[in-house]
Amino acid sequence: MELTSWGQIILICFLGAITPGPSLAVVVTNTMNRGKIYGSVTGISHAFGIVIWAMLTVVGLSTIILNYEVVLNIFQIIGACLILYIGYRTSITASKSVPSPKTLETLAPNRKLTRAALEGFGISIMNPKIALFFLAIFSQFVNTDSNWVEIFIMGLTAGIVDGAWYTTVALVIGDNKMVSTISKRRSLILRASGILLALISIYLLIDAAIKLFVRSII
Repeated sequence: MELTSWGQIILICFLGAITPGPSLAVVVTNTMNRGKIYGSVTGISHAFGIVIWAMLTVVGLSTIILNYEVVLNIFQIIGACLILYIGYRTSITASKSVPSPKTLETLAPNRKLTRAALEGFGISIMNPKIALFFLAIFSQFVNTDSNWVEIFIMGLTAGIVDGAWYTTVALVIGDNKMVSTISKRRSLILRASGILLALISIYLLIDAAIKLFVRSII
């Protein structure tokens, strides 16, 4: 594959990553809620889900999944429930006392970073729309001559771009000066973020329910 093609893939993946959506909302709220380490782990683990979807898309397996609407709906429902849980937890946390930036960093290792990893990974792996995004991208670059090395690098590239973006977001928002600046409005911001995540999850659940209903009457 030509160098210009790789540049196009990187650019498109970056534009896709920075597009506001559930993933960005989760990383932002996790960072504000539990510090930049927790947020960074969420972003990095999100990238692993991106790599898996990218790999599946390139080898054509995601096409099989998307052809089975029931599987697609199940993924959407699980993902929406995860977003709803994070939104609820964020809203509850908004009523608690505001820890200092130094406290956030000190407590971060004890905040069950495994949960941050599961949340980041889950929010990406349970979003089949990512497969549609990669189908649109990679269909322009994959051909019968593509080898496994190119396939692996494509998937890895998507993951690196995604992880780099969300980690940067977590580090910027979790910066001590930034946290100090927004700490006075932390409760309001967290409540708004929680409500936004809840609304997103409700929309996804309704969308999945409508698709299941339509499928049942056809």
